[in-house]
Amino acid sequence: MRNFIVAGIAAAILSPFAEANRIIELDASEMTFHQEVVVVSAGETVQFVVSNTGILAHEFVIGTVAEQEEHRKVMLAAQHQAHQGHGSRNGHHDHHDHHDGMPSITVDPGETKSIAWTAPTADDVRLEFACNIPGHYQAGMRGDIVIKDAIHHSS
Repeated sequence: MRNFIVAGIAAAILSPFAEANRIIELDASEMTFHQEVVVVSAGETVQFVVSNTGILAHEFVIGTVAEQEEHRKVMLAAQHQAHQGHGSRNGHHDHHDHHDGMPSITVDPGETKSIAWTAPTADDVRLEFACNIPGHYQAGMRGDIVIKDAIHHSS
């Protein structure tokens, strides 16, 4: 198991064969995920199964609002470099974690991919799932992850 820190809260990426408590299926198309909110229990391991029913590649990335915003900047810069002949795939990656430690998968048109993820146990962070390929988030490819039964921290 590979562990990542999400805003001071331990979250985990598990192998595709990890034991998940349940499966959450999402469809990605232009420019939406069919669910706007996913509710998980604190500490629950879920298997996200993402099917791309559209004609463009999409990514599925889990992170805080700030992490997603920073990742969009990286994606835009990578796309710019790709257009100048320095890269490919519009700056997105095809692996389970970005260089910034965010759980992610890239799903090409007609593909279905999955990723297991364990929800943090505290609620002092706002998490979302998103496609950060330039222009996709802004067009509505995002959703909230609500963690129920999380431990409340007082400020």
